[in-house]
Amino acid sequence: MTPSKYPSWRWLVGFFGIAAIALALDWVTKDKVSGKLPDEARGGASVIQREIIPQWFSLLTNSPLNKGALFSLGNNFGFQANTFFIVVCCLAVTGIVGWAFWPHQHRSGIYTFTLGCILAGALGNCLDRIIYGGVRDWIWVYYYRGPNDVPFNWPVFNLADCWLVGGAIILVLHGMFWPIKPVKQTASPA
Repeated sequence: MTPSKYPSWRWLVGFFGIAAIALALDWVTKDKVSGKLPDEARGGASVIQREIIPQWFSLLTNSPLNKGALFSLGNNFGFQANTFFIVVCCLAVTGIVGWAFWPHQHRSGIYTFTLGCILAGALGNCLDRIIYGGVRDWIWVYYYRGPNDVPFNWPVFNLADCWLVGGAIILVLHGMFWPIKPVKQTASPA
């Protein structure tokens, strides 16, 4: 019996299940930690910093929304950047879901997990952009030695960013070190 080139229902449940769990984690943490204030209300509200690891790691509530991409790239373009990245997110979601249903035979666990995470990250940030007008970031990693002495200051991020970047890194590493071996086709008797 030859394997089906279309995904099985088990594979689809796993793929969309991983995406749903990762999306739920992202959304719940954004609501609980970052807050639900829209963009216009965040300007008047003060940012609340909860230091988890002194001088290294904090959680932020009511931090300004990120309208740009990773590292706030394009944030200075405001509404236009947010709109552009909504389109990019929608294209990414369409591409990933299309890949999930595209007829091919290679559907390994690593692809199930990583593409499920990437789908969740794209959806999580896209929903933020549509509902709030920008992405709610709340995780801040830094090194603070004293007043005006912060030698390391990583841009604030969220779980959706972790899903996107982590999934992409795993896919690249997998492609570099464990490439897909072609499936041998057996000749059918005529």
